[in-house]
Amino acid sequence: MRELATIVVPVFGRSWHPLELALLLHARKIMPEFSLVFVGPEPRDMSEIKNDFPEATIYKFDPAFFENKQGYARLLLRPDFYEMFGWSEFLLLFEPGSYITKNELHYWCKQGHDYICDSSGRLSLRHVDKFMSLARKNQRDIQHFLAGKADSDHAFWQKKAGGFWPALRSPTAVVSEYFSQPIDAVTPIEKAESLPFAITGLVPENTRHQEWLNTIEIKTE
Repeated sequence: MRELATIVVPVFGRSWHPLELALLLHARKIMPEFSLVFVGPEPRDMSEIKNDFPEATIYKFDPAFFENKQGYARLLLRPDFYEMFGWSEFLLLFEPGSYITKNELHYWCKQGHDYICDSSGRLSLRHVDKFMSLARKNQRDIQHFLAGKADSDHAFWQKKAGGFWPALRSPTAVVSEYFSQPIDAVTPIEKAESLPFAITGLVPENTRHQEWLNTIEIKTE
C-alpha cells in the first residue's frame, strides 16, 4: 500500500541557520507519522542532517540542481524526480523557513486537489502521479518555460491549474489561504487556531519574523 504523503526538504549549499533548523524540528514534531526525505547535491556531507533526523531518507542529485533557484526549478519539472517517490501519493515540498502550525497534512491530502500552494511557491502539496504524468507530456512547454530563467517552477504549475479545462485540480485562492500564507500576509493574532496550516517565507535576519516566532514560543537558539 502506498503512503499517503512524504515531506520533502531541499538541502542547498549552505548550512542551516538555527531558526531554519528549529522550524524543521518543529515540523517533524508536529507531523511524526509521515516519511521525511531530504534532497540535496551529490557531494554534500549529510551526516549532520542524519544526526538531527536519524529516521530520514536522503536522495542525492546532480549538484547543478542546488546551485541556485533556477537549478532547483529544473529538478522539480523533471518526471524522474516524481518517479523516485512512486511509493507516496503526495509530496509536501517544504523549504526551510516554513512554519507548520498544526498537523493538517492528512486533511489536505484528502480534499481532492492535485496542487496546493500559496503565492510564494515555498511550500506546496503535489499529487505524485499527476505531476509525473504532466512533466512527461509537457517537455516542450517545460523547456520553453526554463529558457526564461525562472527561479521557481510555481508559475508553470499554476498555469496548468488555471483555465476552463485545468490539467491540475487546485483550490480557489480563498481556500489556499487556509493551507498556507507568506509571513508578510499574516496579521498579528491572539489565537493560533486562526492560522493556516503553514506560514512561509520566514527569514532569519528579519527582526519582525523573529519577534513573531517568539510570540508562539519557537526556540531558535
